[in-house]
Amino acid sequence: MFGDQDLGRSIDELEQEFVRLTAAMSRLEALRLHTIRELDVAQVATADGARTMVEWLAGRFDLEADTARTLVELARAHDEEIEVLLESGDVTVDRAAAVARLIAAGADQSIVDRSWSHDLAGVRRMTASHRRISSSHETDTFNDRFLHLQPSLDESSWKLWGQLAGADGRILEKAVQT
Repeated sequence: MFGDQDLGRSIDELEQEFVRLTAAMSRLEALRLHTIRELDVAQVATADGARTMVEWLAGRFDLEADTARTLVELARAHDEEIEVLLESGDVTVDRAAAVARLIAAGADQSIVDRSWSHDLAGVRRMTASHRRISSSHETDTFNDRFLHLQPSLDESSWKLWGQLAGADGRILEKAVQT
């Protein structure tokens, strides 16, 4: 199938076929996101022994961790406009994820509306510019961090809780997951 070259179709026909297939994949992704959302609400990951929904999706369905993370982010974002565009096949899951991250970064609606006309790299740059924090906010975040560890009497189990800055939290998450 992949080795056969159909020279009977023009470049335009091939491009239109690719557009049609991409739209069909977007519609399927929308269905997959609805299913992930329902599985997440049912807490299937913890019931199955996984630490996170991302870990469960990646392990159970043979997905890359980045792919699973993107799907979970999109399922949890639950943005009506993005869902409608995915369901209609008008945007790809990559575009939907980039715009959802922009929204999560705190961009106002006018910026989100403008983002639809940018390429994906442009949307990522817009998101990065909204994630910038002031030095006073960074200092406050650093000063407010804490981590408590409490062992049981026989140290057979440990409780931990706290508040960490974003980068520290990612480091801790990766250390715990490995």
